[in-house]
Amino acid sequence: MIKAPGPNGTLTEWLAYIESIHPASIDMGLNRIQAVGKTLDLLSNDSSGWPCPVVTIAGTNGKGTTVKTLATLLHTLGYQVGAYTSPHLIKFSERAEINQQPVSEEAFIEAFVAVEQARIELNHTLTYFEFTTLAALWIFKSAPLDVLILEIGLGGRLDAVNMITPDISVITTIGLDHMEFLGDNLDKIAEEKAGIIRENKPVIIGQGACRAHLMHIAEAKKAQIYLRGRDFDDVCVHGKHAEMATLFTESVQLAIQALKLLAPRLGLNEARCQSVYDDFPQIPSLGRYQQISVNNINWVVDVAHNAHAADWLAERLNNLTPAANTHVVWCSFADKDLDAIISVFLNKLSHTGLERTAWYIGTLAHSRTASKTVLEKINTDILKHKVSCSKVCSTFEQALNQAYNQAKQGDRVVVFGSFQAAHQALAFIDKVNT
Repeated sequence: MIKAPGPNGTLTEWLAYIESIHPASIDMGLNRIQAVGKTLDLLSNDSSGWPCPVVTIAGTNGKGTTVKTLATLLHTLGYQVGAYTSPHLIKFSERAEINQQPVSEEAFIEAFVAVEQARIELNHTLTYFEFTTLAALWIFKSAPLDVLILEIGLGGRLDAVNMITPDISVITTIGLDHMEFLGDNLDKIAEEKAGIIRENKPVIIGQGACRAHLMHIAEAKKAQIYLRGRDFDDVCVHGKHAEMATLFTESVQLAIQALKLLAPRLGLNEARCQSVYDDFPQIPSLGRYQQISVNNINWVVDVAHNAHAADWLAERLNNLTPAANTHVVWCSFADKDLDAIISVFLNKLSHTGLERTAWYIGTLAHSRTASKTVLEKINTDILKHKVSCSKVCSTFEQALNQAYNQAKQGDRVVVFGSFQAAHQALAFIDKVNT
Protein backbone atom coordinates (compact mmCIF):
# COMPACT_ATOMS: atom_id res chain seq x y z
CA MET A 1 0.00 0.00 0.00
CA ILE A 2 1.33 3.42 -0.99
CA LYS A 3 1.49 5.92 1.86
CA ALA A 4 -0.66 9.06 1.64
CA PRO A 5 1.57 11.89 0.30
CA GLY A 6 0.29 14.53 2.76
CA PRO A 7 -0.09 18.28 2.16
CA ASN A 8 3.35 18.55 0.57
CA GLY A 9 2.73 15.77 -1.95
CA THR A 10 2.33 16.47 -5.65
CA LEU A 11 -0.89 15.97 -7.59
CA THR A 12 0.69 13.02 -9.41
CA GLU A 13 1.63 11.37 -6.10
CA TRP A 14 -1.84 11.92 -4.70
CA LEU A 15 -3.60 10.47 -7.75
CA ALA A 16 -1.38 7.38 -7.65
CA TYR A 17 -2.19 6.96 -3.94
CA ILE A 18 -5.94 7.43 -4.47
CA GLU A 19 -5.90 4.79 -7.20
CA SER A 20 -4.28 2.29 -4.83
CA ILE A 21 -6.59 2.41 -1.81
CA HIS A 22 -9.63 0.52 -3.15
CA PRO A 23 -9.44 -2.95 -4.70
CA ALA A 24 -11.84 -2.12 -7.57
CA SER A 25 -11.86 0.85 -9.94
CA ILE A 26 -15.68 0.80 -9.99
CA ASP A 27 -17.74 -0.18 -6.92
CA MET A 28 -21.33 0.97 -7.34
CA GLY A 29 -23.15 2.26 -4.26
CA LEU A 30 -23.52 5.40 -2.17
CA ASN A 31 -23.02 4.19 1.40
CA ARG A 32 -19.26 4.83 1.61
CA ILE A 33 -19.25 8.18 -0.14
CA GLN A 34 -22.31 9.45 1.77
CA ALA A 35 -20.70 8.60 5.10
CA VAL A 36 -17.50 10.46 4.22
CA GLY A 37 -19.54 13.28 2.67
CA LYS A 38 -21.41 13.83 5.91
CA THR A 39 -18.16 13.92 7.87
CA LEU A 40 -16.92 16.59 5.45
CA ASP A 41 -20.17 18.55 5.97
CA LEU A 42 -21.10 18.12 2.32
CA LEU A 43 -24.47 16.58 3.20
CA SER A 44 -27.22 17.19 5.68
CA ASN A 45 -29.17 14.19 6.98
CA ASP A 46 -31.45 14.19 3.91
CA SER A 47 -28.57 14.62 1.41
CA SER A 48 -29.75 18.14 0.50
CA GLY A 49 -28.81 21.55 1.85
CA TRP A 50 -26.38 22.66 -0.87
CA PRO A 51 -26.01 26.46 -0.65
CA CYS A 52 -26.85 27.11 -4.33
CA PRO A 53 -29.03 25.49 -7.02
CA VAL A 54 -27.65 22.17 -8.26
CA VAL A 55 -28.20 20.77 -11.75
CA THR A 56 -27.27 17.10 -12.24
CA ILE A 57 -26.88 15.71 -15.76
CA ALA A 58 -27.00 12.02 -16.70
CA GLY A 59 -27.13 10.20 -20.03
CA THR A 60 -25.23 7.81 -22.25
CA ASN A 61 -23.85 10.60 -24.44
CA GLY A 62 -23.99 14.39 -24.51
CA LYS A 63 -23.58 14.95 -20.76
CA GLY A 64 -20.30 16.83 -20.94
CA THR A 65 -21.44 19.14 -23.74
CA THR A 66 -24.65 19.91 -21.84
CA VAL A 67 -22.60 20.79 -18.75
CA LYS A 68 -20.24 23.00 -20.78
CA THR A 69 -23.13 24.76 -22.53
CA LEU A 70 -25.06 25.54 -19.37
CA ALA A 71 -21.91 26.65 -17.53
CA THR A 72 -20.93 28.93 -20.41
CA LEU A 73 -24.39 30.51 -20.68
CA LEU A 74 -24.51 31.21 -16.94
CA HIS A 75 -20.97 32.58 -16.81
CA THR A 76 -21.65 34.80 -19.83
CA LEU A 77 -24.62 36.22 -17.92
CA GLY A 78 -22.34 37.07 -14.99
CA TYR A 79 -23.02 34.21 -12.58
CA GLN A 80 -20.47 32.28 -10.50
CA VAL A 81 -20.59 28.70 -11.76
CA GLY A 82 -19.03 25.45 -10.62
CA ALA A 83 -18.92 22.54 -13.08
CA TYR A 84 -17.85 18.94 -12.50
CA THR A 85 -17.19 16.57 -15.41
CA SER A 86 -15.31 13.33 -15.98
CA PRO A 87 -13.09 11.92 -17.24
CA HIS A 88 -10.53 14.57 -18.11
CA LEU A 89 -8.81 14.77 -21.48
CA ILE A 90 -5.50 16.49 -20.85
CA LYS A 91 -5.15 17.45 -17.18
CA PHE A 92 -6.89 16.09 -14.10
CA SER A 93 -7.84 19.62 -13.00
CA GLU A 94 -10.24 19.86 -15.99
CA ARG A 95 -12.70 17.82 -13.93
CA ALA A 96 -13.56 20.73 -11.64
CA GLU A 97 -13.97 24.23 -13.03
CA ILE A 98 -15.09 27.46 -11.45
CA ASN A 99 -16.12 30.14 -13.93
CA GLN A 100 -14.72 28.03 -16.76
CA GLN A 101 -11.26 27.87 -15.22
CA PRO A 102 -9.82 24.58 -13.89
CA VAL A 103 -9.34 24.42 -10.15
CA SER A 104 -5.67 24.65 -9.19
CA GLU A 105 -3.59 21.61 -8.30
CA GLU A 106 -2.91 23.20 -4.90
CA ALA A 107 -6.66 23.40 -4.19
CA PHE A 108 -7.10 19.76 -5.13
CA ILE A 109 -4.23 18.66 -2.86
CA GLU A 110 -5.77 20.57 0.06
CA ALA A 111 -9.09 18.84 -0.69
CA PHE A 112 -7.42 15.42 -0.93
CA VAL A 113 -5.91 15.90 2.52
CA ALA A 114 -9.38 16.71 3.92
CA VAL A 115 -11.02 13.71 2.25
CA GLU A 116 -8.25 11.37 3.40
CA GLN A 117 -8.61 12.56 6.99
CA ALA A 118 -12.37 11.93 6.93
CA ARG A 119 -11.92 8.55 5.23
CA ILE A 120 -9.38 7.37 7.81
CA GLU A 121 -11.59 8.60 10.65
CA LEU A 122 -14.41 6.36 9.37
CA ASN A 123 -12.10 3.51 8.30
CA HIS A 124 -13.67 3.48 4.81
CA THR A 125 -12.16 2.74 1.43
CA LEU A 126 -13.12 4.88 -1.55
CA THR A 127 -12.72 4.31 -5.26
CA TYR A 128 -10.70 6.78 -7.33
CA PHE A 129 -13.91 8.36 -8.63
CA GLU A 130 -15.52 8.56 -5.19
CA PHE A 131 -12.43 10.11 -3.61
CA THR A 132 -11.91 12.70 -6.37
CA THR A 133 -15.64 13.54 -6.51
CA LEU A 134 -15.63 14.27 -2.78
CA ALA A 135 -12.56 16.48 -3.24
CA ALA A 136 -14.25 18.46 -6.00
CA LEU A 137 -17.41 18.90 -3.91
CA TRP A 138 -15.33 20.02 -0.93
CA ILE A 139 -13.77 22.71 -3.14
CA PHE A 140 -17.14 23.77 -4.56
CA LYS A 141 -18.75 23.96 -1.10
CA SER A 142 -16.35 26.69 -0.01
CA ALA A 143 -16.67 28.72 -3.23
CA PRO A 144 -19.26 31.52 -3.56
CA LEU A 145 -21.21 29.83 -6.35
CA ASP A 146 -24.54 30.86 -7.84
CA VAL A 147 -25.04 27.47 -9.55
CA LEU A 148 -23.33 24.07 -9.36
CA ILE A 149 -23.54 21.72 -12.37
CA LEU A 150 -22.64 18.05 -11.89
CA GLU A 151 -22.10 15.36 -14.52
CA ILE A 152 -22.94 11.80 -13.55
CA GLY A 153 -19.98 9.51 -14.12
CA LEU A 154 -21.69 6.15 -14.67
CA GLY A 155 -25.43 5.46 -14.78
CA GLY A 156 -27.12 7.64 -12.20
CA ARG A 157 -28.81 5.87 -9.29
CA LEU A 158 -25.63 4.52 -7.68
CA ASP A 159 -23.12 7.00 -9.08
CA ALA A 160 -21.08 8.96 -6.53
CA VAL A 161 -22.38 12.30 -7.86
CA ASN A 162 -25.95 11.25 -7.00
CA MET A 163 -25.16 11.73 -3.29
CA ILE A 164 -26.06 15.39 -3.90
CA THR A 165 -29.75 16.16 -4.33
CA PRO A 166 -30.27 18.21 -7.50
CA ASP A 167 -32.77 21.01 -7.88
CA ILE A 168 -33.00 20.14 -11.58
CA SER A 169 -32.18 16.79 -13.22
CA VAL A 170 -31.31 16.44 -16.89
CA ILE A 171 -31.23 13.16 -18.85
CA THR A 172 -29.66 13.58 -22.29
CA THR A 173 -29.72 10.19 -24.05
CA ILE A 174 -30.16 6.51 -23.28
CA GLY A 175 -28.07 3.97 -25.18
CA LEU A 176 -26.30 0.66 -24.67
CA ASP A 177 -23.09 1.24 -22.74
CA HIS A 178 -21.55 0.01 -19.45
CA MET A 179 -24.01 -2.90 -19.63
CA GLU A 180 -22.04 -4.95 -17.10
CA PHE A 181 -22.98 -2.33 -14.48
CA LEU A 182 -26.25 -0.83 -15.76
CA GLY A 183 -28.10 -3.75 -17.35
CA ASP A 184 -28.33 -5.43 -20.72
CA ASN A 185 -31.30 -3.56 -22.21
CA LEU A 186 -32.42 0.04 -22.62
CA ASP A 187 -35.16 -0.11 -19.97
CA LYS A 188 -32.73 -1.30 -17.31
CA ILE A 189 -30.31 1.46 -18.30
CA ALA A 190 -33.14 4.01 -18.28
CA GLU A 191 -34.00 2.96 -14.73
CA GLU A 192 -30.42 3.61 -13.61
CA LYS A 193 -30.39 7.04 -15.30
CA ALA A 194 -33.75 7.84 -13.69
CA GLY A 195 -32.12 7.47 -10.29
CA ILE A 196 -31.13 11.15 -10.44
CA ILE A 197 -34.79 12.26 -10.64
CA ARG A 198 -36.10 13.63 -7.34
CA GLU A 199 -39.64 13.72 -5.97
CA ASN A 200 -41.62 16.81 -7.03
CA LYS A 201 -38.62 18.40 -8.72
CA PRO A 202 -38.02 19.26 -12.39
CA VAL A 203 -36.48 16.76 -14.80
CA ILE A 204 -35.54 17.77 -18.34
CA ILE A 205 -35.55 14.84 -20.77
CA GLY A 206 -33.94 14.82 -24.20
CA GLN A 207 -35.57 13.19 -27.20
CA GLY A 208 -32.75 10.64 -27.12
CA ALA A 209 -33.85 9.63 -23.61
CA CYS A 210 -37.61 9.44 -24.21
CA ARG A 211 -38.56 5.91 -23.26
CA ALA A 212 -41.89 4.89 -21.76
CA HIS A 213 -40.19 3.24 -18.77
CA LEU A 214 -38.25 6.42 -17.93
CA MET A 215 -41.39 8.56 -18.28
CA HIS A 216 -43.32 6.22 -15.96
CA ILE A 217 -40.61 6.48 -13.30
CA ALA A 218 -40.63 10.28 -13.54
CA GLU A 219 -44.42 10.34 -13.28
CA ALA A 220 -44.38 8.00 -10.27
CA LYS A 221 -42.02 10.41 -8.53
CA LYS A 222 -44.41 13.27 -9.36
CA ALA A 223 -41.50 15.04 -11.04
CA GLN A 224 -42.14 18.14 -13.12
CA ILE A 225 -41.37 16.68 -16.55
CA TYR A 226 -39.98 18.78 -19.39
CA LEU A 227 -39.65 16.60 -22.49
CA ARG A 228 -37.95 18.26 -25.44
CA GLY A 229 -40.34 18.59 -28.37
CA ARG A 230 -43.41 18.01 -26.18
CA ASP A 231 -43.17 20.33 -23.20
CA PHE A 232 -40.76 22.90 -24.60
CA ASP A 233 -39.70 23.98 -28.06
CA ASP A 234 -36.19 24.63 -29.30
CA VAL A 235 -34.89 28.18 -28.95
CA CYS A 236 -33.34 29.81 -32.01
CA VAL A 237 -29.86 31.12 -31.32
CA HIS A 238 -27.83 33.60 -33.34
CA GLY A 239 -24.30 34.96 -33.54
CA LYS A 240 -20.97 33.75 -34.87
CA HIS A 241 -20.97 30.68 -32.60
CA ALA A 242 -24.56 29.65 -33.32
CA GLU A 243 -23.37 26.61 -35.27
CA MET A 244 -22.96 24.86 -31.89
CA ALA A 245 -26.75 24.75 -31.61
CA THR A 246 -26.90 22.88 -34.91
CA LEU A 247 -24.01 20.55 -34.21
CA PHE A 248 -24.96 19.67 -30.62
CA THR A 249 -28.69 20.41 -30.84
CA GLU A 250 -29.89 18.16 -28.02
CA SER A 251 -27.25 19.29 -25.53
CA VAL A 252 -27.70 22.99 -26.33
CA GLN A 253 -31.48 22.90 -26.08
CA LEU A 254 -31.46 20.93 -22.80
CA ALA A 255 -28.99 23.46 -21.35
CA ILE A 256 -31.18 26.38 -22.46
CA GLN A 257 -34.22 24.78 -20.82
CA ALA A 258 -32.23 24.33 -17.60
CA LEU A 259 -31.29 28.02 -17.78
CA LYS A 260 -34.99 28.93 -18.09
CA LEU A 261 -35.87 26.86 -15.01
CA LEU A 262 -33.03 28.41 -13.02
CA ALA A 263 -33.99 31.95 -14.06
CA PRO A 264 -36.56 32.73 -11.30
CA ARG A 265 -34.20 31.67 -8.50
CA LEU A 266 -31.35 33.69 -10.05
CA GLY A 267 -33.45 36.79 -10.67
CA LEU A 268 -32.83 36.36 -14.38
CA ASN A 269 -35.41 37.99 -16.62
CA GLU A 270 -36.43 36.99 -20.14
CA ALA A 271 -34.64 39.93 -21.77
CA ARG A 272 -31.28 38.89 -20.31
CA CYS A 273 -31.82 35.29 -21.42
CA GLN A 274 -32.66 36.52 -24.91
CA SER A 275 -29.43 38.50 -25.01
CA VAL A 276 -27.38 35.31 -24.70
CA TYR A 277 -29.47 33.53 -27.34
CA ASP A 278 -28.98 36.43 -29.76
CA ASP A 279 -25.20 36.47 -29.27
CA PHE A 280 -24.53 32.83 -28.49
CA PRO A 281 -21.16 32.33 -26.78
CA GLN A 282 -18.44 29.93 -27.86
CA ILE A 283 -18.84 26.61 -26.05
CA PRO A 284 -15.62 24.74 -25.15
CA SER A 285 -15.61 21.47 -27.09
CA LEU A 286 -12.30 19.81 -26.26
CA GLY A 287 -12.31 16.37 -27.83
CA ARG A 288 -15.95 16.61 -28.91
CA TYR A 289 -16.08 16.80 -32.69
CA GLN A 290 -13.05 19.05 -32.39
CA GLN A 291 -11.61 20.13 -35.75
CA ILE A 292 -7.93 21.05 -35.87
CA SER A 293 -5.71 21.94 -38.81
CA VAL A 294 -2.48 19.91 -38.93
CA ASN A 295 -0.19 21.01 -41.78
CA ASN A 296 -3.30 22.27 -43.62
CA ILE A 297 -5.06 18.92 -43.24
CA ASN A 298 -8.30 18.83 -41.23
CA TRP A 299 -8.27 16.47 -38.24
CA VAL A 300 -11.50 15.61 -36.43
CA VAL A 301 -11.05 14.33 -32.86
CA ASP A 302 -14.00 12.90 -30.95
CA VAL A 303 -14.38 10.93 -27.72
CA ALA A 304 -17.09 8.67 -29.23
CA HIS A 305 -16.76 5.43 -27.27
CA ASN A 306 -20.01 3.54 -27.84
CA ALA A 307 -22.26 2.65 -30.77
CA HIS A 308 -24.67 5.54 -30.18
CA ALA A 309 -21.83 8.08 -30.25
CA ALA A 310 -20.20 6.41 -33.28
CA ASP A 311 -23.48 6.74 -35.18
CA TRP A 312 -23.67 10.45 -34.27
CA LEU A 313 -20.07 11.03 -35.38
CA ALA A 314 -20.50 9.29 -38.75
CA GLU A 315 -23.63 11.30 -39.46
CA ARG A 316 -21.75 14.57 -38.82
CA LEU A 317 -18.89 13.45 -41.05
CA ASN A 318 -21.36 12.76 -43.86
CA ASN A 319 -22.40 16.43 -43.67
CA LEU A 320 -18.87 17.73 -44.17
CA THR A 321 -17.45 18.63 -47.57
CA PRO A 322 -16.25 15.29 -49.02
CA ALA A 323 -12.54 14.63 -48.52
CA ALA A 324 -10.32 13.12 -51.18
CA ASN A 325 -9.47 10.40 -48.66
CA THR A 326 -10.36 9.83 -45.01
CA HIS A 327 -7.81 8.31 -42.63
CA VAL A 328 -9.44 6.87 -39.50
CA VAL A 329 -7.44 6.22 -36.33
CA TRP A 330 -9.37 4.16 -33.79
CA CYS A 331 -9.17 2.10 -30.61
CA SER A 332 -11.59 1.60 -27.73
CA PHE A 333 -11.44 -0.07 -24.35
CA ALA A 334 -11.73 -3.86 -24.15
CA ASP A 335 -14.97 -3.71 -22.13
CA LYS A 336 -16.85 -1.92 -24.93
CA ASP A 337 -18.93 -3.57 -27.67
CA LEU A 338 -16.17 -3.09 -30.23
CA ASP A 339 -17.89 -4.83 -33.15
CA ALA A 340 -20.99 -2.68 -32.65
CA ILE A 341 -18.98 0.57 -32.55
CA ILE A 342 -17.17 -0.26 -35.80
CA SER A 343 -20.22 -1.68 -37.57
CA VAL A 344 -22.51 1.23 -36.69
CA PHE A 345 -19.90 3.75 -37.79
CA LEU A 346 -19.28 1.99 -41.11
CA ASN A 347 -22.99 1.47 -41.79
CA LYS A 348 -23.75 5.15 -41.24
CA LEU A 349 -20.77 6.50 -43.19
CA SER A 350 -21.67 7.31 -46.79
CA HIS A 351 -20.70 4.71 -49.41
CA THR A 352 -18.50 7.27 -51.15
CA GLY A 353 -16.66 7.84 -47.89
CA LEU A 354 -16.16 4.12 -47.35
CA GLU A 355 -14.53 3.69 -50.75
CA ARG A 356 -11.84 6.20 -49.85
CA THR A 357 -11.24 5.31 -46.23
CA ALA A 358 -8.06 3.91 -44.68
CA TRP A 359 -8.02 2.70 -41.08
CA TYR A 360 -5.08 2.55 -38.66
CA ILE A 361 -5.77 0.86 -35.34
CA GLY A 362 -3.42 0.25 -32.43
CA THR A 363 -3.46 -0.35 -28.69
CA LEU A 364 -3.95 2.63 -26.39
CA ALA A 365 -1.53 3.61 -23.64
CA HIS A 366 -4.07 2.50 -21.02
CA SER A 367 -4.64 -0.67 -18.98
CA ARG A 368 -8.19 -1.07 -20.34
CA THR A 369 -7.21 -0.95 -24.02
CA ALA A 370 -8.41 -3.51 -26.52
CA SER A 371 -5.49 -5.87 -27.15
CA LYS A 372 -3.61 -6.19 -30.42
CA THR A 373 -5.08 -9.69 -30.84
CA VAL A 374 -8.61 -8.30 -30.58
CA LEU A 375 -7.80 -5.48 -32.99
CA GLU A 376 -6.39 -7.95 -35.51
CA LYS A 377 -9.61 -9.96 -35.36
CA ILE A 378 -11.70 -6.82 -35.94
CA ASN A 379 -9.49 -5.95 -38.87
CA THR A 380 -9.86 -9.43 -40.39
CA ASP A 381 -13.58 -9.89 -39.67
CA ILE A 382 -14.90 -6.39 -40.41
CA LEU A 383 -12.56 -3.71 -41.70
CA LYS A 384 -10.86 -5.58 -44.56
CA HIS A 385 -14.26 -6.26 -46.13
CA LYS A 386 -15.54 -2.69 -45.85
CA VAL A 387 -12.77 -0.14 -46.40
CA SER A 388 -10.11 0.44 -49.02
CA CYS A 389 -7.18 -0.06 -46.63
CA SER A 390 -6.72 -1.09 -43.01
CA LYS A 391 -3.68 -1.74 -40.86
CA VAL A 392 -3.10 -2.92 -37.30
CA CYS A 393 -0.27 -1.03 -35.60
CA SER A 394 1.55 -2.01 -32.42
CA THR A 395 0.46 1.16 -30.60
CA PHE A 396 -2.02 3.98 -30.98
CA GLU A 397 0.91 6.38 -31.30
CA GLN A 398 2.08 4.42 -34.34
CA ALA A 399 -1.44 4.51 -35.79
CA LEU A 400 -1.50 8.30 -35.41
CA ASN A 401 1.88 8.52 -37.11
CA GLN A 402 0.65 6.38 -40.00
CA ALA A 403 -2.32 8.66 -40.58
CA TYR A 404 -0.14 11.76 -40.27
CA ASN A 405 2.38 10.44 -42.81
CA GLN A 406 -0.21 9.16 -45.29
CA ALA A 407 -2.61 12.13 -45.30
CA LYS A 408 -2.24 14.51 -48.23
CA GLN A 409 -3.74 17.90 -49.11
CA GLY A 410 -7.51 17.48 -49.44
CA ASP A 411 -7.63 14.46 -47.10
CA ARG A 412 -9.18 14.26 -43.66
CA VAL A 413 -8.05 12.44 -40.49
CA VAL A 414 -10.67 11.23 -38.00
CA VAL A 415 -9.69 9.97 -34.53
CA PHE A 416 -12.21 8.40 -32.16
CA GLY A 417 -12.86 5.46 -29.85
CA SER A 418 -12.42 6.68 -26.26
CA PHE A 419 -11.37 9.60 -24.09
CA GLN A 420 -7.90 8.08 -24.05
CA ALA A 421 -7.81 8.01 -27.87
CA ALA A 422 -8.78 11.69 -27.96
CA HIS A 423 -6.20 12.48 -25.27
CA GLN A 424 -3.40 10.79 -27.22
CA ALA A 425 -4.52 12.44 -30.46
CA LEU A 426 -4.54 15.94 -28.94
CA ALA A 427 -1.09 15.38 -27.42
CA PHE A 428 0.19 14.12 -30.80
CA ILE A 429 -1.27 17.10 -32.65
CA ASP A 430 0.23 19.49 -30.13
CA LYS A 431 3.65 17.87 -30.69
CA VAL A 432 3.59 17.97 -34.49
CA ASN A 433 2.08 21.47 -34.60
CA THR A 434 4.77 22.90 -32.31
